[in-house]
Amino acid sequence: MRPDKKRTILIFLCGALAAGVSVIWFLSSYERKPVEIHTGMSPAAYRNPLLAATRFLQSLGRHAESHRGRDLLITLPPAGDAIVIYRQAGTLSPTERDALFDWMSAGGHLILQPKEVSPDKDNDGTAAGGIAQAVGVRLRYQNSDTDCGCPSKPKRDDETGTGTPAGAPADPTKAKPPDIQHPSKSSTASTDASAEKPVKKKDTHDAVTVTTDGMQVDIDFPNRYYLESGEKAPLFRIGVPGQDGAYLLQYRIGKGKLTFLAASSIFSNSRIDGNGRAWLLAWLVKDNPNTWLLYSNNMDGIFTMLIHRMPRFLFSLAGLVLFFIWRYQYRIGPPRDPPDKTRRHILAHIDGLGQFNWDLDQAAGLLSRVREPVLQYWSRRSPRKGISAIDPETVGRLSGLTGDEIKAGLFGTVKSEQDLIGVARTLQQLRQAGSARRQKP
Repeated sequence: MRPDKKRTILIFLCGALAAGVSVIWFLSSYERKPVEIHTGMSPAAYRNPLLAATRFLQSLGRHAESHRGRDLLITLPPAGDAIVIYRQAGTLSPTERDALFDWMSAGGHLILQPKEVSPDKDNDGTAAGGIAQAVGVRLRYQNSDTDCGCPSKPKRDDETGTGTPAGAPADPTKAKPPDIQHPSKSSTASTDASAEKPVKKKDTHDAVTVTTDGMQVDIDFPNRYYLESGEKAPLFRIGVPGQDGAYLLQYRIGKGKLTFLAASSIFSNSRIDGNGRAWLLAWLVKDNPNTWLLYSNNMDGIFTMLIHRMPRFLFSLAGLVLFFIWRYQYRIGPPRDPPDKTRRHILAHIDGLGQFNWDLDQAAGLLSRVREPVLQYWSRRSPRKGISAIDPETVGRLSGLTGDEIKAGLFGTVKSEQDLIGVARTLQQLRQAGSARRQKP
C-alpha cells in the first residue's frame, strides 16, 4: 500500500474516532426534555372571555360555539338548545324579549345574569321590558360576608347544614331527594331541589356545597352580588349560606328553562377553573344538544355589518372607487411644472394667423379682401367703368410694374406660399402708387 493512501486512511479513522467521542460526550452531558413556556393569554382569549368554557364543553364531546353581536338573539337557534349570555350590554326590545320567551317555552334554555343591580329595596333593579322583570328576579349588592343586605332566614329544624330544597317540606326526611346530575352520570334528573352548607374560603368568595345523588360538589361563587327571587317559586336554587339570597335561580318556562346567575363571570377564561364552576356549566347544559355562548351582544360596527351582510356591495364600491381614481388620475397625478407664461411677440400671432388662414383656403379669402380696395381704385382710374375694364398695361405705366405682374397681382391664382408673397408685394406696390397719385396737387 502506498504511503499517501495509508495517510488518507489514518486521517479518516482519526476523524471518525473524534466524531464518535464528541457524540458520546454530547449525549452524556445533555438530555432532551419538554419545557413549558407560559406565553400569556392568546389574542383569541382576549377577544372572547368564554373561549375556555367553549373548549371545555367541546372536550366533553358536546357541540358548543362562541358568538358575538345580536344575530344570535335575533335569529334564535333551534328549540332545545342552550344560550349562555356572558354580559348583557344592550336593552332587548319587547319583540326580542317575547321571541326569547317563546323560544324557551318551546324547549330552549337561557342562562344569563340580570342586567342591572338594585341597590336598595325600593328599586326593583330591572329595566323596563327586561327578562328578569318578567319573573321578578332582582340582583342585589352584598354588604359584607355576614350581612348580605337581604332578610335573614328563620331558624330551621335542619340547621345542621343539610339545607331545605326550594318548595320542599321543612322535614328533610319527607323532602324529595335532590336530583342534580353530574355530566358523567347517565341517570335522569328533575333538578327541583338542592342542599347547601357554608364552607368559608375567602373574604370575597363563598364555596357552597351542593349534595346531589349522594355526591357533594363544592361550587365557588363570588359573594359580591346575590339574587332575590320574586313571588314565583324557582325550579332550582343555590342559596347564599345563612341568608335568603341565592347565587343561582332556575325557572321553568313552558318546556324550557330560564337560569339566572349572580355572577356570570364564573364562566370566564380566568375564573372557570374555580371549584365546581366548570362542572356547574356542564350540568346546566347537560340536557341541551347544542350550546351557544354569547360573550358580547353589542351591535357590530357598520363596516363589520357590511362585510358580513353585503360583501358584494363593498367589492363593487371598491371597484368603482378604483375606476374613478384611474379615470381622473391626470388630475391627481404627480406635480408638474406650470406652463410658460411669457407673452409672445405680435409677429408670432400674425404668423400663426396667416398659417391658419393658409391651411383653411390657401389664403383665397385673405386675397379677396386685400384685392377689393385696390381693384376699386384702379377701376375708377380706367376710361371704362368696371373691374373687367382695367388695362394691365395702363396700370403698369402708372405704377411702374410690368403687365404680367399686374395680371398676377390683380387676377392671378395662388398655389404656393411664394406665390402669395409675390401677390402681396404687388398689391402693396399698387396701393402705394395709388396713394402717391392722390397726394399730388
